[in-house]
Amino acid sequence: MRFVHLLYMVVRRVILPRVLICTMRVCVCVCVCVCVCTVMANNKAAMDPAGARRLGNASIGVSVAGIAVTIIVIIIIVAVNVTAAAAAAGGGRGGCNYTYYGQCYRHRDYVGSYGHCSGLRSSEGYCYYN
Repeated sequence: MRFVHLLYMVVRRVILPRVLICTMRVCVCVCVCVCVCTVMANNKAAMDPAGARRLGNASIGVSVAGIAVTIIVIIIIVAVNVTAAAAAAGGGRGGCNYTYYGQCYRHRDYVGSYGHCSGLRSSEGYCYYN
């Protein structure tokens, strides 16, 4: 369980921000390229209609590729987040987050020596319950 939680934290705090930054960079590059291609196409339209058409087609191609990349990255981010959240919630081990003397428990709270415990109290002062 600790490995799954560690993996979830690494994905959430290290990998996802970097993926988002890369996605933003790709979007900025696509926007700049589209703007440059559009301006060049407008400038060439009067002098070279065939060249303007090629630049216009290139602009459309870059736009479509940027949208496709953005959609794919969003799908990957959502899938990783959902999978990591389900694993961190105990979905991978049937809801068994803690074991004490061979028994499976979902929750563990520190109650000390004299606190109320509705489950099983350990000698260390933890209360295990489902």
